[in-house]
Amino acid sequence: MTPTQILTDEHVLIVKMLDIVGMCAQRVKQGNFDDLETIRLAVDFFKNYADGFHHAKEEAILFPLLMEKANMGAPVRVFIDEHTQGRQFIKNITLSLDRIESGDRDAAGLLVESIDGYSKMLAKHINKEDLGLFKTTDKVLGAAEQSRLLAEFARVAKGKPGEEAKYHRLVEELAGKYGL
Repeated sequence: MTPTQILTDEHVLIVKMLDIVGMCAQRVKQGNFDDLETIRLAVDFFKNYADGFHHAKEEAILFPLLMEKANMGAPVRVFIDEHTQGRQFIKNITLSLDRIESGDRDAAGLLVESIDGYSKMLAKHINKEDLGLFKTTDKVLGAAEQSRLLAEFARVAKGKPGEEAKYHRLVEELAGKYGL
C-alpha cells in the first residue's frame, strides 16, 4: 500500500461522516433537534480523526516533503489554507451546538450553514487531493521517499493507539443508524 492510498482510504471514512452529519443538518433545518448528539460525535471525529490524525499526516509529513522535493509550495499552501478553513467551520459548528443546547434555537441556522459550508469545502478539498495532488505525489516521490512516508504514517498511528479503530467503529455504527 502506498502513502497516498492510506490517505485516500481515510478520505472514504471522512466522506461517510460528512454524509451522516449532512443528514443531521437537514433534520435540524426542518426543526428536528433529535440528532444533536450525533453532530457532537461528528465534531469529535472531525477534530480528532480528520484533523488530528489525517490532516496531521499531511501537514507534518507529506506536505513538507512535497514542498522540498517537488517545489510544490503554492499548491500545498492552498491545501493547508483549506485545512485552516475547515477548523473554523468546526469552531462555528461547536459554537452553534452550544447555543442550541443552551436553549437558543435561533442558532440552528448557523449550525446548518456551518455544516453545509464545511461539507462542501471538505468534499472539494478531498476531490482535489485524490484526483490531483496524490497522483502527482505518486509520480514525483521515489521508492525511498514512499517508504519513509509509510514509516512516518505508522509512527503517527502508534502515537494514537486504538484511535483509528475507534473512529472507524463510530462511523460504521452511525452509518448503520442512518441507513448509509
